Amino acid sequence: MKEFPRRFVLENVDIFSDLLYERNISYLRRDIYEHVLKNDKEDSFNLQKFNDERIKDMDITKQMANTVIEELIKRGWECALAYGCTCLYIFSHGNKPITCGEEMS
Repeated sequence: MKEFPRRFVLENVDIFSDLLYERNISYLRRDIYEHVLKNDKEDSFNLQKFNDERIKDMDITKQMANTVIEELIKRGWECALAYGCTCLYIFSHGNKPITCGEEMS
């Protein structure tokens, strides 16, 4: 970061939680994008790991995941949450990964 964002001023202290949410969902989008580019579609994106490393509140992570899932579906992807919403599978139409398991939600 070359300099602080313009919104990082004392007058915005009341919206810092919103700014943090926006920043973290951006990280989630980036991490999912890189995951899909790098990995076999059989591999899920580990939402639990993302939560443990960045968010530390699984309810917030699930809320972000639901937002991102809607965005992915609009882009033609299919998505499935599994294993207590700790794994996110992203796949093309009709190519649901075998490893999704029985705990799909």
